Amino acid sequence: MQVRRMQGLSLGVTIALTLAVTPAALGSSHESDAGEYCSKQGGQVVELKPQLFPDSANQVELGGSMHVCQFISQDGDNVTQLIVDLDTLHSEKPTLAGLAYLSAVPSSNSGVAGSNPASSYCPDDLGGTEQFGTAAAGAWVGPLDPGMEAGDTQPLSDTVNLCVFADRSAIDEFGLFYASDGTVRGVDLSSVMRYQPDGDMPDIFATDS
Repeated sequence: MQVRRMQGLSLGVTIALTLAVTPAALGSSHESDAGEYCSKQGGQVVELKPQLFPDSANQVELGGSMHVCQFISQDGDNVTQLIVDLDTLHSEKPTLAGLAYLSAVPSSNSGVAGSNPASSYCPDDLGGTEQFGTAAAGAWVGPLDPGMEAGDTQPLSDTVNLCVFADRSAIDEFGLFYASDGTVRGVDLSSVMRYQPDGDMPDIFATDS
């Protein structure tokens, strides 16, 4: 599998988005260090903003934003990504998002038949959330690298559903869901996170199986 980064590609997004962030442009020295770490691991720093109804004329951009690291991998025509918040990637201490990824909790498949299993995996099996409120459809929007070269026909989306935990750590729901059965998307997060369990990883996501 070949892991790559691509910069300078335009997504042609019709809504106002912030530009991809260079590590030096991050506000604090902590964020700057985390951004540099993301880049050294082969990722790209992106600022995402939460938005309600992102694919409709009634879209509402919410306040606040989140800096994340986007990893892209390509195997033949198959392009995948992993998106994770900078603290989960850079901190030597665990975050809930990082522990959820490492724990690889099996999916209970408790969602409605035909629905997205990753959306139910986040809240039902891990106690996270990927929605803003109880009824409003939302997503995180930003200038994500499309993960494709000239001639490719299946770019990655400029929106992503993040599984967000109580400590404000976050990871994209598909990367998290696929990791539960050993399938790596974008990058194996366990190989790039600074936090490395020494045999006594907190068992907050432990199961009875």
